[in-house]
Amino acid sequence: MRKGKYRLSRTQTLISLFAILPLLLASYWWLIWQSPWLFQPPADFYLEEVTETQKVFAYGTLKSPWVRMVVTRRISAGEPARLAGFEREALNLVEADLDTYVEGIVFEATPAELNRLDRYERIGIRYERRLHQLDNGQEAWVYHLLGLGGDTNQ
Repeated sequence: MRKGKYRLSRTQTLISLFAILPLLLASYWWLIWQSPWLFQPPADFYLEEVTETQKVFAYGTLKSPWVRMVVTRRISAGEPARLAGFEREALNLVEADLDTYVEGIVFEATPAELNRLDRYERIGIRYERRLHQLDNGQEAWVYHLLGLGGDTNQ
């Protein structure tokens, strides 16, 4: 069987694939996290404008410092916190007895970082952001899954 003049060897093919993979991953990351395409909150979704640093309560993936760093573009320290009157059901928080609480962390976010967090949580499409008082007395934004349990019109 005659080989083509420009046929790559198996090793060359693997090297080419491994060389292209970082470019594809970087392109995907840019498209999802940085590009102006693929995400816009619904036009009728009200989102309060913030101008100062805010507290955010995280109970899921945002508890990870690595995830927060990728989303907000800076390393942010989080401190343990609890949200009373709610319990976690998969990705959502639902109202519960006052003696029930969700463990998480609270961290600070600038207005620009809060916008990035909103994008990460797909605000208005998948989640909404509500202000709650934590057990330690601080007020913090909490992301609630839209359309599942609890009041979504607060």
